[in-house]
Amino acid sequence: MIHHPIVFAAMIVGAAIQPAEAPPAASGVHPLIGIDGYAPALRPGGTSLTNREEPGLLRRAMPQGDIRDWIAPDDPIIEHLRTGERGQVGFLFQVGADGEVLSCGIERASGNELPAGLCERMSSRMRFFPALNLEGTRVEDSFFVYLWLGHVQGQAPDRVVQHQNHSPAPPPPVRITRPTPTEESSAAISAALPPTEAAQRIRLRLVVSENGRATQCLVTTSSGEDHLDLAACQAVLALGRFEPSRDPQGRPTEGSLYGLAPSAISPITR
Repeated sequence: MIHHPIVFAAMIVGAAIQPAEAPPAASGVHPLIGIDGYAPALRPGGTSLTNREEPGLLRRAMPQGDIRDWIAPDDPIIEHLRTGERGQVGFLFQVGADGEVLSCGIERASGNELPAGLCERMSSRMRFFPALNLEGTRVEDSFFVYLWLGHVQGQAPDRVVQHQNHSPAPPPPVRITRPTPTEESSAAISAALPPTEAAQRIRLRLVVSENGRATQCLVTTSSGEDHLDLAACQAVLALGRFEPSRDPQGRPTEGSLYGLAPSAISPITR
């Protein structure tokens, strides 16, 4: 059979311009780890968001840097999860007055047995701002870390270790308003702190009595400098005057204030 040259050329061009098939999307089993951490209440079953159960502490142990970095990219747990394993595990770390981990142990676990040594490998990568007592002295504290261990099918996640919230839920509200700092005390507290970036990072949780005085102060975001964290709580406790919380009947009652920025004295909703 003899093809006409023009027709044959058209057949070749037509074949060449057919769109190529798209490459298949990345597939398979990809490890995924959720991580959360917090300083637990010191009494069994405590769920308070203030230091009500820890009256001797001004600051709890706080992580330095990103907690997702506590699990190395080549940690054996990641390869372990490629087999399709799932589970949950909670670790309790004891943090020394120097911010280094003193010890760790598994508090709770579900699923199959984990590769050995995860607790110790995480400990070597952890750094903390240590806890402070009310005098500003560094002291030991504990820190709880919860991991969700699993995998996803199909597209790989951007990052194997991701944040996931596991912190205790606050108790249900029993008041209709929160404490509010007065204008005069706001100015006095702000003036008591230096106008530095470090001071501006500080966030506090307060317990305010029914007479409008702060009775407890806990640093929830540190400046990174012990003396500034101490000065912030001292200023609020000494100079702070607040419109107290009120119950549903409008009567003054004790309340809590979260996310207070003492350098700007503006409550931040969390």
